[in-house]
Amino acid sequence: MCTRATEKLVQLFTTFDSQFGLRYFPRNLIKSIHACGSALVIERDSASSASRKKRATATESIGVCINALKTIGDIWPVAIRMCEELETLAGEDPSD
Repeated sequence: MCTRATEKLVQLFTTFDSQFGLRYFPRNLIKSIHACGSALVIERDSASSASRKKRATATESIGVCINALKTIGDIWPVAIRMCEELETLAGEDPSD
């Protein structure tokens, strides 16, 4: 259930970006990107090592969430802090 929800949310974020641009993303929904990314980290870390596709998809989607927060951070500074938290949680290098 959670896997399907995170897939749909990432799809929604990507569609919003292509239609309007993430700079216009509503401030009251920024937390949803962070929550989705956090759920994806848990999903990725709980996937068995044999489930490479699931891990790869989750990792790619985490990247989408991080990049979305970086873009939104240009307008809403709170997104920068959320992005840094998500990068730490995901174990990614913030300098990338």
